[in-house]
Amino acid sequence: MDNKEIIEFLKKIELFRGLTDDEYQMLMCCVEVKTYRAYQFLFRENGRRENIFIIYEGEVELFKSNPYGVEMKLTYFSKGDFLGEGSWDTETPHS
Repeated sequence: MDNKEIIEFLKKIELFRGLTDDEYQMLMCCVEVKTYRAYQFLFRENGRRENIFIIYEGEVELFKSNPYGVEMKLTYFSKGDFLGEGSWDTETPHS
């Protein structure tokens, strides 16, 4: 995926709508395209917040462990959705 394709994708995401062309170019220095396998973790509960994840393809399920250690599915994300945006404004771990 080249920069032009990434920028066109970002323009469709509400979080990034309305940026200028220069701002999209500046944003590209922070973009890293990654592919994850099924059942691979993006982050873990109580882990350090470091990234925003934007789903280009596929689905991501979000789970939370209950006090007994049983994982409960909270929601899922699909193309165009984003998660981890708390990393922009807080030092608290993933909840």
